[in-house]
Amino acid sequence: MLEAGGWWQEEAGGQGCRDPGEHATSTTLCLGEKLGQGGDDVTRWASSGCLHLLVKVVQSYKPNKVFFIDINVAKGKELEADLQKKYGAKVVIFRECDVTDGDALKASFDAAVAAFGNVDICCNNAGILDESIWERMLAINTTAPIRGSMIALEHMRRDKGGRGGVILNTVSIVGMTNWYHMPIYVGTKHAMLGFTQSRAEYGVRWCSLCPMPVNTDLMVVAEDKVIDLDEFRVYVKATIIEPEDVVSAFLRLLQDEGNNGSIMEVTAAHRNGRYRKRIIVNADGVSEPFLVDTPEKETSLPYWPDK
Repeated sequence: MLEAGGWWQEEAGGQGCRDPGEHATSTTLCLGEKLGQGGDDVTRWASSGCLHLLVKVVQSYKPNKVFFIDINVAKGKELEADLQKKYGAKVVIFRECDVTDGDALKASFDAAVAAFGNVDICCNNAGILDESIWERMLAINTTAPIRGSMIALEHMRRDKGGRGGVILNTVSIVGMTNWYHMPIYVGTKHAMLGFTQSRAEYGVRWCSLCPMPVNTDLMVVAEDKVIDLDEFRVYVKATIIEPEDVVSAFLRLLQDEGNNGSIMEVTAAHRNGRYRKRIIVNADGVSEPFLVDTPEKETSLPYWPDK
């Protein structure tokens, strides 16, 4: 998902980038809006009206134009018509795109710029959960959002004519922990968290959103997609959150101008999001230091329920 109007600092030259509020309007581009990327089902992200909520949220933040892409043309066009009826034909645009196609992804960015003039906020949101097609999962969950981030950076860099912006990568709570039910999926999320945190060191505003399992079709999995499906379902049922919770946390990330490099978890206990601190811990003075993602006000978080 790409959005416009964030606070950035250019990668070269050191000139500070600007907050979205500095511009009269901004553009939001959503990459892989979970209408069908990687599968045939339409997730609750769209069917629950969550994209409607997202558009409403960014409109309340400031006048915002939305450009979203997905592989599911029928559902994308249907959602586009619905959103245009509510917000205007010149405010929301859908474009067909498989996020694993690098040329098509770049063309989508170019189309967004041609339509709206700029890209200010980029939200990479496509994702699948299926351990049986792990190479496809790697392509969608890791390669595509990294590529989307890098393309967005080229449009946003002030030293290349951009006006700054925000890149927000939807990761997962498992990006900060382990879960044996889906080791490759977990690996894709660890990779995205590490990438986003590393890029943040360049001074550009990069954020990671890490929700618990979200009540979408992504959590409706067949037996061959995860290890120990029955236990997986127990965990999901006990920890699941709603798409609206993710949107609420997303808005917090967008509004907090000084949160470059931030990690925000979204759980049943913290539906509006809670920042995590990534710190290096030297536990015993002998072993190598290691990274720990610590809650702001607590030292531990019960991710999973007792069996």
